This record gives sequence, C-alpha cells and structure tokens, in this order.
Amino acid sequence: MHGGRPTAYKPEYCELVIGYGKQGKSKAWMASAIGVVRLTLDNWIKAHPEFAEAMEIALLHSQQWWEDAGQNGMMLKSVDASIWSRSMAARFPADWREKSEKDLNVNGAINLTISSDDANL
Repeated sequence: MHGGRPTAYKPEYCELVIGYGKQGKSKAWMASAIGVVRLTLDNWIKAHPEFAEAMEIALLHSQQWWEDAGQNGMMLKSVDASIWSRSMAARFPADWREKSEKDLNVNGAINLTISSDDANL
C-alpha cells in the first residue's frame, strides 16, 4: 500500500463525464463539477482505463457539441464565424488550429522548418 491519500475516484464518474461532454463542457468544468482539480482527472485517466476511455468519449462529445453550436449559429447568422473559429482552435487545437510551415534554405546548406505551432514564436 502506498502512503498517500486514498483516491476519491468512483466508477460512476465515467458516466458523469460523458454526460458533461454531451453538454459541451470542458475538462476543467468536469473537474470542478466533480470537486477535484484537473490534475486529479489526469491521474485517474492514467490509473483507470475505463475512466480514460470515458474521458476520451466525453471530449469527443464536447467537440461535437461545439461544432454543432457553431454550425447552427452560422446557419442562423447569429455567430461571428471568425470568433467561433478562434475559440475552436483554442478549445480543440488538434483538429482546429491552423498550421503553417516555412522551410528556410540558407546558402543551400541549412534547412530549417518553422511551424506556427512551435512554442515561443
């Protein structure tokens, strides 16, 4: 047995986070609703495979909710598409962040690729 505090994890959190995801909630919102910090969710994801799968499903549902909301808003012309797109890129960077790469060739000797996703650019 490890000497740390016992985990507050409960298997019913799997269904809770999936339900939250269907409402478009973020991981931080889910943690707050459960009464833990986001790091605790990350630890549960590592320790409990069923929770890892539930969280992945929850985040997919959340992205679906936000994509539907934006599409519906654009159809009704009640959403600013550029603001929505930037929000999506911040919320779901793997799918929504625009990436651009530039190859620099200096005197034919050095090739350097700079990506817009690189830190500190």
